[in-house]
Formats: sequence, structure tokens, C-alpha cells
Amino acid sequence: MLNKYLYYKPLRAAILIFLTFNLQVGVIYASSLFDKIEASKRVAEAEKSYENYLKLLEHEGTYMIYYYSFQPHGIYGGNIPGELKFQLSIKLPIWRGAFWTKGTLFFAHTQTMFFQQFNRRLSNPVRDTDYKPSIFYSYPGNWNFLGITLKELRLGLTHYSNGIGGEECIRNDLDDPTPRDCRSRSAGNRIIFETILEYPWKSHVFGAQISLWPYISYRRDNPDLAKFMGYGNLRIYYKYDRHFAEIHINPIFSNYAKYHGSIRLGYAFRLNKFISIYGQYFYGYGDNLFEYNIISHRLGIGLRSSIY
Repeated sequence: MLNKYLYYKPLRAAILIFLTFNLQVGVIYASSLFDKIEASKRVAEAEKSYENYLKLLEHEGTYMIYYYSFQPHGIYGGNIPGELKFQLSIKLPIWRGAFWTKGTLFFAHTQTMFFQQFNRRLSNPVRDTDYKPSIFYSYPGNWNFLGITLKELRLGLTHYSNGIGGEECIRNDLDDPTPRDCRSRSAGNRIIFETILEYPWKSHVFGAQISLWPYISYRRDNPDLAKFMGYGNLRIYYKYDRHFAEIHINPIFSNYAKYHGSIRLGYAFRLNKFISIYGQYFYGYGDNLFEYNIISHRLGIGLRSSIY
């Protein structure tokens, strides 16, 4: 019966059009599906490359938090207790295989800003900014002892200051004390040695970063700086799944009879590959270089890069 009806030209034409249309739809759908899969693969590859690139750039943490100062250790002058704190910290490899070894020579820079965004009375100033450029040689250790891995050794030169100068800081002689209105603070140029240790356990990673510097230059604008900054600090960190926690203790080498140290706690929960919720707590001296001899008590929350 079907063959009989196929003799009618209009019916044959309709069936041919129907079959051709469905074949075209099938080809388009398959092509679209292939394009989507290919696009997803390319996005995943790009994200992985970007993630690896950020891991290479990561130095001392990049974040932005709302930061609040508690009494009685408030902020100096007419500054208000609630502000924003920004930190941008990156490192760039400038010579792989440096000095014909497995190590790499890096340039790094950390800049930390305290922004009085909500202080309209003082025209929303950036009250303090710290600059810490450095150049260092990094050698990948990967030596194991009792399950502990010596992951990295570093040796470098760091400059640390708040970058303030101007006419109010002019001295007629270098031996003269800095004028009273000058807000310049500087730890000068320091040779720094660092070692990074890690202890992996199942899916957990425990780590420690020890930094040592033998000398802080004497300056008339902050002659007691070494008493507060000491000659080294310790960072302990922990990683597990989406969680990251760290403790900064500064200094670890100082005059313990007259100790003027600080502790900084940080915790991050990763939302995705690139962004984490981040909280930070600080108590002690030297939250920034201008406040090296001022005690403060602060708590902040905001966002941080997920590359730890």
C-alpha cells in the first residue's frame, strides 16, 4: 500500500522534504553539541592556565577587607575606626635557571593601603601606604626528613618604607633628627633569608615560613625601629580542601625582656578557583610601618585571592 501512495508526486516530495529537514536538524544539533563540548574544554584549559599563572604570581597574599579598630587601641589622629585595607602582592620570574642552577631569580612587590573611605570629614584619605619591593633568589629544595619537606630556600634584598618625603622632611644635615611633621618611616634595605617547610598528611598540608634579616639600618626618624621589628618573623599555615588558615608572629628574634610584638590571624574559605571569603585579626605593634611603635587591635572581613 505504501508503494502505491509513493507514486503520487506531491506525497513523494513531502516525504523527501521531511527526511531532508530532519537530517539537517540532526547534523546541526550534533555540530552544536560538538562545539559546546569543544568550547567547554577550551574554557577549562584557559582556566587551568590562568590558575597556574596566578600561582606563579602569588607572593604574600592579595586581598581587600573592611577593617575595624577596637578601643582602647584606636587609630591615631582624626581617623575613624572603620576603613578599608587593600593588599596587592605579586612576584615575577626574571631569570629561570639563575646562576646556572635549578633556582629562579624573582622580582616581587607588596603594597598595603589603609583607606579611610568613610571618613568624609578628612576627605576620605588613604591614611597609610607601605611599599615593599624586593629581589630574591629562590631554590626549590624538595628535601624530605621525617615526612617534612624543605620546599624552598630564598635569599634576597628587600626595601621597606612608607614612601613619604617632601618639604616637611628636609634636613640640613643627615645627622639632624627628622622634622616633627615628617611622617616618613623606613626600615631601609635589608638582606633577607627565608625557608619554607611543609608537612603533608593525607589531604592536609601544614607549613611554616621562617624569615630572618640580620640588620635594620639606623635612621634618625625611627631610631628604635629594630626594637619593635626585631630580626625575623614566623608564618604558620594550614591548607585543606577549601580552607586556608595562617598565623603571623612578628618578631621571633628580639629583646624578649621588652618584647613589642604582634600576632596576625587569617582564615579563607574558597568560593571558586579565584575568589575566597577572607577574615583577618591583628593585635600588637606594627600593623603598618607608620604604626611600628603604636599598638592596635583590629578585625576585618572581605575577599582574597584563592591562590594560597
